[in-house]
Amino acid sequence: MISNFKNPNFTKGFKLLLSVFYDSYRVIALSTFTGLIIGFLYSTTLTPLFSVTVVIAPNNITSSQGSSEGSASDLIGALLGPRINPNAQGSKLDSFVRIMYSYPTAKILWDQGYDEIFFASSFNEDEGKYLMGEFSFSEKVNAWILGYDVNAANREIGPSDLRPIIEGNIITSLPRTLESGRVIMQTTDPTFAGKFITDTLMAADQSLKEEKISYANSQIDFLNNKLLTVSDIDIRNVLNDSLKQQYMEIAFASSDLPYAIKIVEPPVTSSSIVSPNLEFIYNLFTLLGFLFPVVILFVRKLFNQNSS
Repeated sequence: MISNFKNPNFTKGFKLLLSVFYDSYRVIALSTFTGLIIGFLYSTTLTPLFSVTVVIAPNNITSSQGSSEGSASDLIGALLGPRINPNAQGSKLDSFVRIMYSYPTAKILWDQGYDEIFFASSFNEDEGKYLMGEFSFSEKVNAWILGYDVNAANREIGPSDLRPIIEGNIITSLPRTLESGRVIMQTTDPTFAGKFITDTLMAADQSLKEEKISYANSQIDFLNNKLLTVSDIDIRNVLNDSLKQQYMEIAFASSDLPYAIKIVEPPVTSSSIVSPNLEFIYNLFTLLGFLFPVVILFVRKLFNQNSS
């Protein structure tokens, strides 16, 4: 390291750099200040974003049901196939997040009026539908090259187009313990974000309820058909116990209360903006304003020195 300072080329370059600062300190100072001003002007074009967070946890409403299953559930498992343990918090939250980003959840939100909120400008009054805009030039060229009718494409906007909005705006943070999770949205309108997150959670919960009810009804039909073909008393008792469990699941899922998750903390807005980072922007533009003339002047001096 010390030998580098004694290197003639290093010493020569360092003296050249000092001469750049000595001869052009006014230019460097002006450029640095200009960089700061540009950073300030750039920051005024940015939109401040707040973070809205909702804390959720698995709902243990089905714990009494899970504790009563016992060996009957183990015996009937071979007939009914694998089931998610309702008391497994990890599987519950993971499954719930998948449901939250699914089409059924988007369909419920669509019916609740979020179609108008996000796609109002795309509504076609003549057809009474939400339609995508005109075909772009590249789309028309691709259709011409490939030889297909561009008008054959489905241009109607529906719940499937709402899914990317949910996925792009609402993010989840599930710790390894999975005792609770955070649902987060960065937005310019914290009031809307809090409502959108809550409605999405409730829509996902409703979607999961409907899925559970549908599954339980299919299991009931299956078990009733099995009862018609089984004469053994012990097996019939197991089947009847499983029927009771399915009816209990329908009862829990039919309730107006939250089924899969509960909101531990309602929407909370961050006390300050989370984006943009003004300090980073100002420091970056100031640094660029400083380095720009230094690098140019240093290279120019080095080139002139070598040429002479």
